[in-house]
Amino acid sequence: MIRVKGTTESNITEETVYEEEVYSFNVIRIDGDLELSADLGVNGKVKINGVETDVSNITDLEVSEDGKIYSVGNQNDVATGILDTQMAKNGVVLKVEGNLTVNEETTLTSVVSSRKLWWTKRNVHILYRRFNK
Repeated sequence: MIRVKGTTESNITEETVYEEEVYSFNVIRIDGDLELSADLGVNGKVKINGVETDVSNITDLEVSEDGKIYSVGNQNDVATGILDTQMAKNGVVLKVEGNLTVNEETTLTSVVSSRKLWWTKRNVHILYRRFNK
């Protein structure tokens, strides 16, 4: 978990008041090339540096039952409703120290809330050397 301090404008007037806010990021780091595909996903796998690896070995990476959707993050990274107190508290970063390959019919996204609310995602950032599709 990375915490970043920032400022936000809480009141825009001639004398702008700034309020300090702390942003948290859930960082999932992969050392090497990462390949995601429906063929691998249906068996709960990914390839890291060409070697099949169980998704369960990677913290906060999930794959759907049909293997077509890979999600990063966890339930702490999503909102539970529309009130300020229910909004997502974390951003999610998937950092791939290599090339990222997402094969056809495969989607990489952030985790959604257990309530399946579409507005619940915070920020997802994916860092990689080269993207292959």
